[in-house]
Amino acid sequence: MLGCAKNIPIIDNMAEQAQQQGSSVDVSNIPSFVFIGFAGSGKSTYSDYLKFRMEEAFGIKVYRPSFSQKIEEIARDLFGMTQYNRSLLQDIGNKLRELDPAVWAKHIIRDLKANNKLPVVCDGLRKPEELEAFRQALGSFVVIRLEADEKKLLEHYKAKYGRYPTTEQMTNPAETAIASLHADMTLFNNYDKLDLDRQIGAIIEAIRTSTMQQLIDRCKAGMVYRQPWGEEIIKHSKFSNPVDANNWRHMEEIISETTENK
Repeated sequence: MLGCAKNIPIIDNMAEQAQQQGSSVDVSNIPSFVFIGFAGSGKSTYSDYLKFRMEEAFGIKVYRPSFSQKIEEIARDLFGMTQYNRSLLQDIGNKLRELDPAVWAKHIIRDLKANNKLPVVCDGLRKPEELEAFRQALGSFVVIRLEADEKKLLEHYKAKYGRYPTTEQMTNPAETAIASLHADMTLFNNYDKLDLDRQIGAIIEAIRTSTMQQLIDRCKAGMVYRQPWGEEIIKHSKFSNPVDANNWRHMEEIISETTENK
């Protein structure tokens, strides 16, 4: 990720700028959206909220396919999974990707095409081949990477799944491949509802006023987010190269630190 100039507008200011332009949206040109990011970064939360806001703003049906749904079905039906087992789900996903790297994307695309389900908001893409399959099938869509503070990410993960991720889970190919995916813009998840509303609000206004490319251009130089006191901050992830063992050693130190302080 390149460095970002200090005067880049903060994302909720972009929504205000877009709203002032006041142009109407062509519903047929509403893009689809794909959220990518490491486990616990908030992909499902952002996807669900963007779907809700798009339907509310434009009066349309937005489809929310799940990459994990079919994998979880296989885990339950063939392996007797009765509670969330991340390692098993990763193994199933990776094994079938060995036969076809885009197998899970193609499974979703077949349903979307057969039933004319557009636009789409989804998360869970892991491989460049999956992203390319979506690009060919959907045409106009925006890839949004989510980043987060490591400690907050780990606490969010634990709150959701009841335990911290293991190093083996976070260095699994299903996770490490995410770093190589190209994103149109990167948002920083501060796990704050007001920040979430501002960020998604900016996207809605960019759709409404046909200024999505301008929003992308302003975001792609770096990640901009607002601290509670309003200071503009540029955040660069320490997990930018997840294959580097030092990054995951750092993660293990954070887990150990967090556990000791409780």
